[in-house]
Amino acid sequence: MAIYKPRRSRWPLIAGLVVLAFVVGFAVGAVVAGNRPADLPGAAASIADGLQGSAQLLEVTQIEYEEAITPGASDAEFQGSLENLARARQRYEAFAPALRAIDPARAARIGRGFDDVRALMQQKTAIDEVTAAIDELEAALAPSSELEASSHDQPPHVAQARSRSSTG
Repeated sequence: MAIYKPRRSRWPLIAGLVVLAFVVGFAVGAVVAGNRPADLPGAAASIADGLQGSAQLLEVTQIEYEEAITPGASDAEFQGSLENLARARQRYEAFAPALRAIDPARAARIGRGFDDVRALMQQKTAIDEVTAAIDELEAALAPSSELEASSHDQPPHVAQARSRSSTG
């Protein structure tokens, strides 16, 4: 009588080795990529460019709003000014999460500024009040010292310390 031992399937072994290879590859990738410093200067420059683009759209919004509230202006001009404001906010919103991580108070101030300008425009408020609100919003969108310090590859506290030592 012959003793016959059936061969085991090799698929569990192969599947286990593939899973192990993925785990090792992922771990090595995490170690290599995780040790790289973030590109803070590039990120800060990108945020500053986005905020500047939003401020430029606000200038167009102001001009269109002024034309829209003059006597005899069509409703299409008014809607165009609101659409430009929406584009300015959309441009800001693309960079808002990064700004919230760097300066949450400023991000909240800008968000409120957009809300205030829109409310004033929808009420067809006098151009002087809308201009003042847009100017305030543009000032909030202007580059800050924290973004400038980051874009020069310096932590904000280093840039502040240097500016204090150079002025006093």
